[in-house]
Amino acid sequence: MPPIVANYYLPIYFQAVDGVTPTMSGVYMLPSILAQLFAAVFAGRLVGIVGRYTPFVFACVILTSIGYGMCSTFSTHTTTGEWIGYQILFGVGRG
Repeated sequence: MPPIVANYYLPIYFQAVDGVTPTMSGVYMLPSILAQLFAAVFAGRLVGIVGRYTPFVFACVILTSIGYGMCSTFSTHTTTGEWIGYQILFGVGRG
């Protein structure tokens, strides 16, 4: 699932399944947005120190794939901790 698809369908999931408003659906997206922000800054600093970016690319692909795979298990009974954790996982991967 490309990142744009997750950004499109997760807010729809929150509105349709959890019954929240569009504003709260945006608030529910904050774990992935903040994880991506912090991971991008952290990875940028590490690439500057290490001087190589290839290991980070492989790690990001693995984390993003696992996170999106876990998001595919969402159902009507998904707990708050699960969707927050999965968003953090693929947010770090995208960062």
